Amino acid sequence: MKSLGVMSKRRSKVDYSQYTNEEIFYYFKEALFEGNFEVAENCIRELLRRIDAGNVTSEEEKILYWKGMGLLCEMTNRDEEARQYFFKVLEVKPDDEESLEHIKRLSGLE
Repeated sequence: MKSLGVMSKRRSKVDYSQYTNEEIFYYFKEALFEGNFEVAENCIRELLRRIDAGNVTSEEEKILYWKGMGLLCEMTNRDEEARQYFFKVLEVKPDDEESLEHIKRLSGLE
């Protein structure tokens, strides 16, 4: 795996084009765990951009990235935006328990 982490810790603007989806998602998780929300958001937005561009076709990958963005939004108190990403998951996988639980919690139903 390329060293995206070292580069991103010094600056938040990184050219992600040279990295695979897996590498970017790995660094997203690392940045999220460390509380580096700016870098985490840059990573996940690149993955979402790739979905929109048609470069991500796997439903499993799309679900993973939408959940990732939902979690980031939830952690940064952007509840409505978080709900929107969890609802995207439910459009593809209506029985996704994890997304349903997040929506309930974000909606104050839990």
